[in-house]
Amino acid sequence: MNITEEELTTRLEKQKQEILLLIPAIVVKHIQDQHEYKKLVDDFYKANPELIKERLLIQKLTNQIAANDPALSVKEVFEETAKQAKEVLKNNEKL
Repeated sequence: MNITEEELTTRLEKQKQEILLLIPAIVVKHIQDQHEYKKLVDDFYKANPELIKERLLIQKLTNQIAANDPALSVKEVFEETAKQAKEVLKNNEKL
């Protein structure tokens, strides 16, 4: 089955329009995800105010924990992060 250049152009234009119509939904979802993530981070620091000054440590631990066990939920990653961060800080105090 051969299609003409005009048919191909028409099909491509239709597909392009369909893709462009999906972009607003993708952007809205991304913004919602970012809002939810910010809330989780805010909740983390409310529950662990002693870790506020340790944001760099928290970021590194969070990334490491999530990378080591992708099956963990965000809540579980944050719980483990708090546990490990407190242990690291406790051990640093001993030095």
